[in-house]
Order: sequence, then structure tokens, then C-alpha cells
Amino acid sequence: MNILEIKYQFPKQQLIDYFYTCYPNMTDYVVPKDFDWFDVDVVDGFKVDESIHFDPRLNAIAQEFADTYNIKDKFITQFLVVEPNKTLPWHKDGEPASCCVNCLLTGGTAPIEFREKSYRYDTALLNIRNEHRVVNGTNMRVMFRIVFYEETTTFKTIRDKIYDKTFKI
Repeated sequence: MNILEIKYQFPKQQLIDYFYTCYPNMTDYVVPKDFDWFDVDVVDGFKVDESIHFDPRLNAIAQEFADTYNIKDKFITQFLVVEPNKTLPWHKDGEPASCCVNCLLTGGTAPIEFREKSYRYDTALLNIRNEHRVVNGTNMRVMFRIVFYEETTTFKTIRDKIYDKTFKI
């Protein structure tokens, strides 16, 4: 399983407004030397705001999500951007990141592709330890992202916590 859609209402307008204050400082993603699954040094048109991993505004929003589902695992927050007509190539995210919650803020027409299947979503838990990519269309694709990174955290452990809260009678 690579994806679990989540019916959770993030404060999208607040996130979009804050994103636009961060966007001018975002640069194309520089690939770490040990990420040998990328065949480029810089991913053109893919931006990650790594300076705000522990931003108080974003962490408060992420903490509300985590509290809703009784998730105690450590996380970081960030914005991701795939600019119009750009591709985020096939990759796995680096360890210890194992899964993330992505909330699509703009650009909902391009799916995330895993080797087995493509998915369109609004908000979802993604298994980022499996290869995935995005071939973007004509709109800027912006996501708010919560990345879970404890060594013991897996897609399944976070998925089960979301299931427990969602389907508990």
C-alpha cells in the first residue's frame, strides 16, 4: 500500500497565505550526494523549503493533525513545490523519513505516480520509502507536508493510528 487518503481539513487558506511569504526564498532542490537514485545534482523546478522544518506556525498546524489521530511520532514540516511543466523524477525519500502526510494546496491535476499505480488526492498519507514521482501539468503544485522521521515509524504504524481514529466505533 502506498497511499491512504485522509478526510482532514487543514486550514488551506492560512497555509497558502504563509506559503507565498516563504516562496521567494525557495530554491531548486539540491540532491544530497548519498541519494544515488537521482541522476541529477539539482532538480529543476522542484523546491523544498527546508529552512522551516520546525516553524512554529506550521508545527502548530501539524501538531493539531497529530493530536487528532493520537500520533506521538516525531515530525518536521515543509512546503514542496513542483513548478508548471516540471517533473520530480523517480525517487525514494531519504532515511529516516518513512512516510508523510501531504495536503495539496494548489495544482491538483497532476497525480503522484508509484511504480504500480497513479493517485490523485487532496490530503493523504504517502509511503515515501517506495519509488514515486510527479510529472506536473500547467499549474504550480504546492503541498504542505508533515514528514514522520523516527527510526521506528513506518507507513503502517501511522496508517493504523489514522484507521483507529477514523473507524473506531
